Amino acid sequence: MEDQHQEEGAEKTMEHYVQSNPNDQRSAIVRPEVPSNFEIKPQILSMIQNNYQFGGLSNEDPNEHIEKFLEICDTFRFNDVTNEAVWLRLFPFTLRDRAKSWYHTLPPDSIRTWDELQKKFLSKYFPPAKIIKLRNAISNFMQEHDEQLCEAWERFKEQLRKCPNNGIPRWMQMEIFYHGIIVSTRSLIDSAAGGTMNKKTPNEVYVLIEEMASNMYQHPAKRSARGRVAGIHNVDHILALQAQVE
Repeated sequence: MEDQHQEEGAEKTMEHYVQSNPNDQRSAIVRPEVPSNFEIKPQILSMIQNNYQFGGLSNEDPNEHIEKFLEICDTFRFNDVTNEAVWLRLFPFTLRDRAKSWYHTLPPDSIRTWDELQKKFLSKYFPPAKIIKLRNAISNFMQEHDEQLCEAWERFKEQLRKCPNNGIPRWMQMEIFYHGIIVSTRSLIDSAAGGTMNKKTPNEVYVLIEEMASNMYQHPAKRSARGRVAGIHNVDHILALQAQVE
């Protein structure tokens, strides 16, 4: 017994410290239990690794990455396996370069749910500073002089999509867009709204602009001739658009 205590309290050798310990390489994710016959096919892993990757660069959209990841996961099902179990196993395969390195720095067994994984991922790649920057871009939206209504509307919606937790209510979104477009485009919307958009609800204004933009894509107008003042619409084109909306 005494020998055993001496052995347990013996000072560790250098070899002990420099050798790799398998226990130090545990995953950050505690994977939910699955049936023993559960298997993720190599084709699925290959598809994800070739088409759905996030590297942590500043021009990459983490919200879009999660959205696309969930979309692809929704195309296949496993018997007796929860979606969360699949997501937690597959998501690390969507990371590369800096993002992969970040994932490997997470403490072992620190993530137990998909919600926790999302929060950690977005906390790293969609921090408050980035949200503020995107919110400011939305608030300062301006229509370009060579931009048609449909193009400006799509660009504005894209800015909103990139910041899903922007916290800007629908009525304020419509105000920002309305006051950010050039006078001729604003007049076009007011005319289509029956005189002024202020008499409509925010959702009605959204639908109205959506319909106008859709009609413009279906019946595109010719670009203004060179030398014409930017932002001045052809009267016939305005009347045609109004007729389409009405």
